[in-house]
Amino acid sequence: MSSVLAHAHNLQWLIGLQTAKEWKVRPLEYFGVEREGPWTQTDRVLAEALEIHGRNTCPDCGHHARVAYDEDLNGWFEVETSVCEACAVRERWLKEEEKRSSEPGTKVRVGLDPSRA
Repeated sequence: MSSVLAHAHNLQWLIGLQTAKEWKVRPLEYFGVEREGPWTQTDRVLAEALEIHGRNTCPDCGHHARVAYDEDLNGWFEVETSVCEACAVRERWLKEEEKRSSEPGTKVRVGLDPSRA
């Protein structure tokens, strides 16, 4: 069941199970199959499959271990990068702020400049 969750075409099921776990609701209740009630055997199997899937996932890249550690797939992976402009501004500000001694407990929040909107 865990390896089924690793397939890209089952992503909606994986996200649904993760959301049900985060919201602390039974999987079948989240998917709208059943209303409130006790956990069923199916709920337990789905929750256990999600747990096993998590344990069989590379903690660094997030790919399922069956794929991530397959030496036959060497050269098949690509690196994609993106820049979060809000994080970039924050990181540049923090780097400059290190040179000055800021007040302990200073919190940094990044927002859009209203004068540019």
